[in-house]
Amino acid sequence: MRLREQKSLTQGIIVFLNTSRFKDPYYSASRLITLSHPTLDTGEIIKHSKKVFPEIFKDGLEYKKAGVILTGNISKNNIQFDLFDKLDRDKQKKLSQAIDTLNYKFGKDKVRSAAQSITEDKNFKREFLSKNPVSCFNDAITIRV
Repeated sequence: MRLREQKSLTQGIIVFLNTSRFKDPYYSASRLITLSHPTLDTGEIIKHSKKVFPEIFKDGLEYKKAGVILTGNISKNNIQFDLFDKLDRDKQKKLSQAIDTLNYKFGKDKVRSAAQSITEDKNFKREFLSKNPVSCFNDAITIRV
């Protein structure tokens, strides 16, 4: 949803996972997916992410962190359309807008993809988290030495 709020599209997706550096065996892997057409559609991002996940996942390891990073973000005003794009971008846009409207009206994440976690147990260390750590440079933490 943050992409849509910023009126941006992503051109690349990084899927990553790693185990703890302090426990053996340490394992870290990632894959970069370069999209043929920039997107803001959550479903498309999930589809591409799920496709590469089996390539980096190793069964039997205790993972500490896993995630998806969107990279190469551009303004949706600066895209060049692909003549051979098979996806119905207007339909995707309408669906995304409907989901955003419902979430705005009823609360964050009331409507979400089935691939997203439904648990609310998020024990992340958030004491130094900025308001929008990736999307707003002015919210970044300043350190003076």
